[in-house]
Amino acid sequence: MKHRRKELSEDCWELILNRLAIDDFNSLQSPSLVCKQFLSITDRIRLKLEASDRLFYRSNCDALFRSLQRFRNLKEIELRDPIFGDKADVNYPIRRIASSGLDLQSLSLTCLRKPPFLKTFMKLGSTMKNLKILRCCLLECLRNHHLVAIADALPWLEELDIQFSCYYWSPGRDSNSRSAKYMVTDAGIEALSRKL
Repeated sequence: MKHRRKELSEDCWELILNRLAIDDFNSLQSPSLVCKQFLSITDRIRLKLEASDRLFYRSNCDALFRSLQRFRNLKEIELRDPIFGDKADVNYPIRRIASSGLDLQSLSLTCLRKPPFLKTFMKLGSTMKNLKILRCCLLECLRNHHLVAIADALPWLEELDIQFSCYYWSPGRDSNSRSAKYMVTDAGIEALSRKL
């Protein structure tokens, strides 16, 4: 007697893959490689991508770019904590995200050693017209001119989070030695509020 093999329905697979993604959306990377059906399902349910330190070198940004091509329904991306110090180029992955064609609603830049260049914010603004939330938390050296560039490039933002930026200092750096040119001041916030 022959046994017929039954395949699980797409709804059932979606429930299984959703369960995998409860704690970590990045766990969907491997199942998306199994077959076209799983790729379709993971693309539908994966809305967030967390990219960490190893993706900030240019040579490693290919992994980020492949994820951007694979998951076309992403709505939120978080770039965080490049541990490579001055060698890390935070601008390159942001430019790759800007040129990906994704319809992002939220971008988080967290614990970066340097804020992106002003031109990088302009590139982001020229392509990400539906970006509503920009989080620049724990950024060292975020200054007034960065806020003005953000307001100029992304005037449609609904939420800008700069909490603890300028207060995130490397160990051994004296937090009392900061001058106004190395921090966000009331003048920067006022310029930002007039433009948004």
